[in-house]
Amino acid sequence: MDQLQGPTTPCNWLEFMRTDYQGEGEISVCWFYEGERPYEGIYLKNMNMKLHLPNGWNYEISLSKQFQFIPTVKGSSKYKLLRRENGVDVFLDLVTGEEVFSGRNHHI
Repeated sequence: MDQLQGPTTPCNWLEFMRTDYQGEGEISVCWFYEGERPYEGIYLKNMNMKLHLPNGWNYEISLSKQFQFIPTVKGSSKYKLLRRENGVDVFLDLVTGEEVFSGRNHHI
């Protein structure tokens, strides 16, 4: 599952969409889907679904608001690798001066 694009492989039992969150910005939501599909695309059986968020979740400090896409860091002049720790690459954004974190799906 990709936080911005949804399922990364075909998946007929899960629905995904991006939607407005209380006028603050967009969030990604997904839900289980069972049964026949009346048409292709996103299908909402019921508009009264309940949104569940982790305890203490806050849009202002969430990845939904603060995500960054790091396309290819090798050869990029915008990021400098600072360190690798616990499967996470930590880069320095040379434009903003902020640290940027990128999870790794394998160890090199």
